[in-house]
Amino acid sequence: MTATFVLHRVEDPSGVSGTGHVAWGAEFPDGAVAVRWPGDHPSTATWGDIRDVEAIHGHQGKTTVTYVDNDKLVRAYQRVGTAMPAPAGRHP
Repeated sequence: MTATFVLHRVEDPSGVSGTGHVAWGAEFPDGAVAVRWPGDHPSTATWGDIRDVEAIHGHQGKTTVTYVDNDKLVRAYQRVGTAMPAPAGRHP
């Protein structure tokens, strides 16, 4: 089953994407991830797993991955063998 998420940015260090929900994403059953960036020049990028997305776009916690379905969040953490942080619904 595919898990859907949004990238939520509280501060925009690059000045390009803005703040709030800045992109949509999908995490596939094999762990691969697609991220869709809206805007004047929309684009879609693919990554090996959600940790790659966080490493590139997380900006030291200024952008978080928020799964649309919390049950899917729990399964995603179980799949990568990481303890789930609080609050539920966001990656660290």
